Amino acid sequence: LGFDFDEPVRLFIQYWGGATMSLRLIVPPTGGQAKLYRKDVVGQLACRITGAGTLRKTVLKPVCLRASADWIPMTMATSIRTGSALDFSFLQDAPAGKYGFWRKGADGHGTFENLPGSRPRFFGGNFAWDSTLLEKDETDRVAAELVRLGYNWVRAHQCDTKFLPKGATDSAAIDPAILDRWDYFVYRMKASGIYFTTDCYSSRVFLPGEPELGAYAGEQRVMKSLLPFSRAAMENWKRFTRTLVCHVNPYTGLALKDEPACILLNLVNEENYEGCGKWTDRTRPLFAKAYEAWCAARGLAVGPLDAYDRQCRAFLDEVQARVLDEQLAFLRDELKVKCPLTSLNHCSGTDLVVRRGPFDVADLHMYWSHPATVGKVRCFSTVYESALASGNAGGQWRQQFFSRIWGKPVVTTETRFCWPNVFRSEAGPLVGAYAAFLDWDGVLGYGYAEGASDFRGRCWIGNPFDTANDPVSIANDRISILLYRRGDVKPAQTRVCVTVPRDVVARKSLPLEFPKPLAELGLLHATGSTAADAPSQGMLSIPLSATADEAALPADLRAAKAKERYESDTKEIVLDAKAGTLSVSTPRSETRSLSRGGLDGRFLRVLSVQGPSTVSVHALDGKPLERCGRAVMFHVTDSANDGETFEDATMKYLVAYGKGPVLIRRAVSRIRLPDGFAVTALHADGSPAGAVAPDADGAYSLDTGAFPGGVMAYEVLRKSQGEAR
Repeated sequence: LGFDFDEPVRLFIQYWGGATMSLRLIVPPTGGQAKLYRKDVVGQLACRITGAGTLRKTVLKPVCLRASADWIPMTMATSIRTGSALDFSFLQDAPAGKYGFWRKGADGHGTFENLPGSRPRFFGGNFAWDSTLLEKDETDRVAAELVRLGYNWVRAHQCDTKFLPKGATDSAAIDPAILDRWDYFVYRMKASGIYFTTDCYSSRVFLPGEPELGAYAGEQRVMKSLLPFSRAAMENWKRFTRTLVCHVNPYTGLALKDEPACILLNLVNEENYEGCGKWTDRTRPLFAKAYEAWCAARGLAVGPLDAYDRQCRAFLDEVQARVLDEQLAFLRDELKVKCPLTSLNHCSGTDLVVRRGPFDVADLHMYWSHPATVGKVRCFSTVYESALASGNAGGQWRQQFFSRIWGKPVVTTETRFCWPNVFRSEAGPLVGAYAAFLDWDGVLGYGYAEGASDFRGRCWIGNPFDTANDPVSIANDRISILLYRRGDVKPAQTRVCVTVPRDVVARKSLPLEFPKPLAELGLLHATGSTAADAPSQGMLSIPLSATADEAALPADLRAAKAKERYESDTKEIVLDAKAGTLSVSTPRSETRSLSRGGLDGRFLRVLSVQGPSTVSVHALDGKPLERCGRAVMFHVTDSANDGETFEDATMKYLVAYGKGPVLIRRAVSRIRLPDGFAVTALHADGSPAGAVAPDADGAYSLDTGAFPGGVMAYEVLRKSQGEAR
């Protein structure tokens, strides 16, 4: 290959399709631990297979995105103009908690205890690390902005890592000054009509010298795998939780345990890696010893300590069940927490339908294009993968369609179509339309803010999960809010239930994952599961034992799979995987997501696009689109940071995140609207950028680079308001 090394190397070959592959070289340094060999971009070679079968090597050149004719600098908004077409404050119903606690209703969905029959839907984002611990004037400004954005729910996440007082000797201690900022954040959210949720543990670390815990000092998330074996860890969890939920917030006059604006409390975030907490090199021996004793007590041979081994899975489930029972009893019986409780919010195994049984709510995390790490390099292996394509239809929904548990409210406190991905314009309709169609109770993006710096003048996308400074993510959230929170998309007419036996782990004939042939059924009907022999009345039942047999699948699913065209039973959503398109058509909204060609609609006709794009239009006056007087229209492409750099054109290995300004991809989509409307381009703050005149043929050319500062939104006004009335 033309490289000489003094030590053995490991060679990784990745085949991308066609006639190309890439090679990555891993060189073990002194000490034996592998690392990625990098000297600038040397270390990745592209090899093309010729007809003679020989290899021609080329050192790949980095790709750096810069402001240009193809990438337009976007002027981000620090505040949305009140009353503009981008001001969604009309959706707000303040203060949060005014109708009492959120509870499971008779139909299994969430409802407010003092508003019988209500079906609230919650939509918002995560505030991670120190983004909930702002100065009070910053919190005021952020709360006002969230109202105009249309959020009514936030999650405080990873904030436990920021509570520790200086000089503390107990890792469960909370700094009173930090707690005051936290209290004010909860208060301002509540006053603004924004509900709240958080975790009792995310990532805080133990301190040196702590009895029984000091040996694990400084290791984030080690609590997860210590809880089954260490009383000290459990008592630490309880002390922190007691302080967090029992102290009285001076701004609201209520403790979190008595706060109706807190709609959900999670025990431990994503503790079900590897079946029962992600064990580390230092905690794995604890699992091994306990597993040996467990096997001996049952006269079983000790098998591999592997969560995918059924015997080990049964052991892990049993161990974790004891932890969860103690935590739930502590919160419900000792602390008297009034809001719903949940946990095990990661993964989608069939056994989790059983294991989530003790919780009040099912919380399901789901991601598309989530980054990975190769050595010390951030790897984005799905940067060119569409969630509308063959084999991927439904994207992040595919893994969780059947993890929903019938009879319980269902939410996702983390969902994301991660940046960078050239198809992210799909995310708004994909999340909003299917959340409404499946009739889920709440959707939280991960994240909104990844730290206080998101609100302090930073003008670039900080990481793959950043929403606050990403115009594409903001536009996608707005589309989702109208389709889902406002309720533009109707719930499914038919509900399908997979029945999962309670002893699913012990029955080797049954799968531990929901079979792939069933995955697309959630594109046609509302889907879920139950840990029982039979589902509730009025549902189509499919035993888990039948799900792997394609011939036993519902006839409409088999027909849809054959055509790769999936139409919801309400006729409002059509995902055409063969064409890679998504169409949503409701009385008040129409969206079209596509990469090429055009898509017709009754109100919005997309004639052509330049690359992956979403065009959507939404009535703002409560009338159907055909009779509306005012609407907002979005034209979403892609975004990047100026200076964002990848090793090569595959954009799979990030070299530098870059900085501001944020760029949006230049593209023109030609559309046609009914006669009688005027179109005005909008800046990111909702102020007018300029009128958009129709072309000679009466169509409109929506150009993201047509106005200084970039354009992704438009106001559509009927020229004669009398006609609208």
